[in-house]
Amino acid sequence: MMRLSWLLAIPVLLGCGTHAVFDDTDAPALVAAKTMDLNSDGTVETIQVLFSEPIADETVDAADFHLDLIGAVTFEVRTNGDRIHDDVIHLSFPDGFLRADAEPLLDYTPGSLEDVSGNALGPVVDFPVQAGPLLP
Repeated sequence: MMRLSWLLAIPVLLGCGTHAVFDDTDAPALVAAKTMDLNSDGTVETIQVLFSEPIADETVDAADFHLDLIGAVTFEVRTNGDRIHDDVIHLSFPDGFLRADAEPLLDYTPGSLEDVSGNALGPVVDFPVQAGPLLP
């Protein structure tokens, strides 16, 4: 009889008939950023940006980002094999302006960027971008 009561308790413990919902109220944060030389010409043309959680790609507006030494950047989904709604985006700019060993600073002015739960990224000032390894 004890075995049967445990079996009946399992659906209650698992929330039978209900869905466990976790409200994500935490805003995403920048975790890391590095330069990338995608065409192996010795200068970088992309910054890979890592966030603390998945980002809704349709909310990314490149105009909200500014990279010192370069200025304006662009954003395209799937740059360098990036997946939609993951924790990485790639910001691109014209090739030939930034040496592979450069370590610029990245700024973000709050705009539309949100995580997949709808939490907005706050302002980012002078976030250090590390020089990434050159691709073979």
